Amino acid sequence: MKLSVYFAPGKINLIGAYLEKNGGNVLSCALKSGTYIIAKKRKNKIVRVYSLNKPKSGVCVFNLNELHEDSIDDWVNHVKAVIKSFNDSGYEVKNGLDLMYYGNVFVGSGFSSSESFQMATAFAINDMFKFNLDKLTLAKICENAQKKYIDENCSTVDYLTVAMGESNKAFLFDTKTYDYKEIDINLNEFCVLIADVKKTDIPDYSFYDVRNDECLSALKILQKKLKVDCLCDVSNKELEENKELFHNEIIYRRAKYIINENERVKEVASLIEKEDVDGISEIMKESFLSLKYEFRASDDLMDVIIKAAYDVDGCVGSKISGRGYGRCTISLVEKDKKDEFKKHISEVCKKETGLDAEFFELEVGGGPSKLSIDECSDVIDERMIYWAVTTLVGYAVSRKLIWREDINYVLNTILHELGIEEYKGKRKDVINASRNMSIFESDYDLGSFLTKLLFVIDNYACKKGIIKENTVGLKDLFDSHIMNIMTPRPSEVNKRFKYLYHVDKREATDWFYTFSKDTNYIRRGRITADLKWKYKCEYGNFDITINLSKPEKDPRDIAKAKEEKSLDYPKCLLCVENEGYYGRANHPGRSNHRLIGIKIQDQDWSLQYSPYVYYNEHCIVLNNEHVPMVINRDTFAKLFDFIDFLPHYFVGSNADLPIVGGSILSHEHFQGGNYEFAMAKAPMEKRFRINGFKNVDLGIVKWPMSVIRLLSRDKEEIIRLADKILMTWKSYTDEDAFIYAEYNTITPIARKRGDRYELDLVLRNAITTKEYPFGVFHSHEKWHSIKKENIGLIEVMGLAILPGRLYTEMTMIKKLMVKYICELDEEARNYETIKEKAIKNIFGEMADNDNIKKHCSWVKGFLDDMPMEEFVSLDKKSADMVLKREIGRVFEMILLDAGVFKRDAKGKMDFERFIQSI
Repeated sequence: MKLSVYFAPGKINLIGAYLEKNGGNVLSCALKSGTYIIAKKRKNKIVRVYSLNKPKSGVCVFNLNELHEDSIDDWVNHVKAVIKSFNDSGYEVKNGLDLMYYGNVFVGSGFSSSESFQMATAFAINDMFKFNLDKLTLAKICENAQKKYIDENCSTVDYLTVAMGESNKAFLFDTKTYDYKEIDINLNEFCVLIADVKKTDIPDYSFYDVRNDECLSALKILQKKLKVDCLCDVSNKELEENKELFHNEIIYRRAKYIINENERVKEVASLIEKEDVDGISEIMKESFLSLKYEFRASDDLMDVIIKAAYDVDGCVGSKISGRGYGRCTISLVEKDKKDEFKKHISEVCKKETGLDAEFFELEVGGGPSKLSIDECSDVIDERMIYWAVTTLVGYAVSRKLIWREDINYVLNTILHELGIEEYKGKRKDVINASRNMSIFESDYDLGSFLTKLLFVIDNYACKKGIIKENTVGLKDLFDSHIMNIMTPRPSEVNKRFKYLYHVDKREATDWFYTFSKDTNYIRRGRITADLKWKYKCEYGNFDITINLSKPEKDPRDIAKAKEEKSLDYPKCLLCVENEGYYGRANHPGRSNHRLIGIKIQDQDWSLQYSPYVYYNEHCIVLNNEHVPMVINRDTFAKLFDFIDFLPHYFVGSNADLPIVGGSILSHEHFQGGNYEFAMAKAPMEKRFRINGFKNVDLGIVKWPMSVIRLLSRDKEEIIRLADKILMTWKSYTDEDAFIYAEYNTITPIARKRGDRYELDLVLRNAITTKEYPFGVFHSHEKWHSIKKENIGLIEVMGLAILPGRLYTEMTMIKKLMVKYICELDEEARNYETIKEKAIKNIFGEMADNDNIKKHCSWVKGFLDDMPMEEFVSLDKKSADMVLKREIGRVFEMILLDAGVFKRDAKGKMDFERFIQSI
């Protein structure tokens, strides 16, 4: 399932500490910093969470059926609380999740890091499970999660601000009703600087409870004379008139702060709208002094820091951030004096605490969002890249790509490539990361996690200008290079394969296949995106794949490729010179690519796996010399040489002519693997004996294309007969069947069952006409909206590889089917005319949509043919099944079109006539 990135901001109260509990006004805004999540749905009930800010916790795992509190990693309880709150609200989280968190907002400083964390979690869950809840509802779910499962003390203002944040806007909340007013923020030549002075002796929440109790006492005293519901209903004049009621000066002072601060909040909101910096400056001073003397929420260190701020020429206002006794200040500073301000505060902080202060400039940001890849590159900072590099090297150790003795070497090499001069982690962090890898239960999980690591590294490299443009193509080149640092050299790989081969041939291929995934040459994190299903027909169960694993080319990559100088090295994508090749804009990276050297017919060949495997252990067997494809007697001998080398694999060759051949005819190669296609399972429907070949069984395979199967324990005899059939076919003309010898060739597929060799010979013909410019025995034009590409070896065997655009197009069509069929009311379903009307409406919308109008005749055709009973009973699930079935049916028709002898009575007679001619 696809990885997505989500964000929820932190927030800051500009002014109005303690007023929410007392019915007052609060001025707050969302921050551009906050919590980021890389998230993915799982297929089971397991939730796995990891925080870059809590690396010692490792990967924390829990089951959706066991959402009890965790006493060790208490931060995980916030994830569980949000999930439980969704469930409480009637929106059940049914699938597990992978969630990787990163927060870049100060924790424990009044910036709502917990609210940001919870909102990011809620926003991600809402999107991934398609609950379609608005942001205010999500805020309520998060607030309920906090109150019910974490801590009753929480702020509604905090959740609302995090949920509703808008760029360059603050919110003036009336906390009695939570009505609000938006305030535009424009400080012109001034900026707001947050200084974290790393204060450690911050009081616990009991301090805040004491202040709230004191405020409640003040309210009860005033209610003896005044009809008020909260302290902020009292004016300053009313407080002074009833001062004699207070027998405790402390309680009076608390009330005075609350009541005056409420007025200051409203006043500063007005001053911000007027862009009156002098007025804002005075209010900030008053607010701090009131918090210090009347509310006693400051201490010696914060007093020193605030004084130091005012000592800087250009600082016009400074106060404690949040509810006091914190570790952060908020200051209004002239932009051209901010460096001087930071330097002075740092010096004072170092002198007072021995620690370096940390600063960030207030940037008012938007609310929760789903981020694009380009937006994510700005998130990657020093802490995140150290985590990614450490964990990546730990991954390499766990997968035995490198050994513990290699850790320092590999770390330093990767850091150099990233322009990082100093590693702030420790060797034991890598060891711990390697141990954490045991948590991944499947290829799917491991590939997904590796994708996350490389996502961070790639985007850091983009941010630093190491990767010149943030495109998929350039990032693939770079991360292949990074993975190559941890990939053993070809000699080591071959040595390992050969050792295992002599132990057990299957063990050797199992290891090399896993190795090719571990090095990310096979990008298993992408392959899982492919949409696959089976289509059952009279010929067997066809495999249908919509290819989503190959990313669409970025226009910037295409433009850059055009600008690249044309090179003749490597000559093509299959040349052995690709091994370790960095790549370029018009040639994919193969830095982490490894080949196994093998001998075929005493020639040097190589074995590799396809980087985008379409079936289990999808391998490519290639000639080490750049020679063109040709089908002849030697081809059959080479195929059987490979079968003897790896008898648990099949192997086949594309035909050697355009239209019926593969995409690369310039380099001799085969494709194979550990998979049984529908064609291999198809029976022989008629058998023949050929004179002079008594040890070979020959039969016509029941298949939509024209296939001859040869079986024998004697491979040499099969090779001789196959050559005879090829020679006969290449000279065979049957005008009545529109077959002309000069266009004839064969697609051969070899395998072994027990002690018997098999060779399937698929008869091909590449003739074109004006009516069929793409080929007579090719996908006909009416099917081109589904598949226009060549019918190569893989398709011939019964696996349709369909373009990725089809997924989006099918989704659009399915929505129209749901709109006009599935959502019919029951009364409408009883009218026979409804089918005609629904199809007309679907057809009309499709015709107006440039993306799907090419499918109009196909969709109308299968809907017209659909029985009424099935039509009116369609729902979302069955609409999806219908589309998959009809796509499968189109593939069946395409294979029938590609068959040189048709499946009707005449075609069968024509086929038998050819066999008799052998």
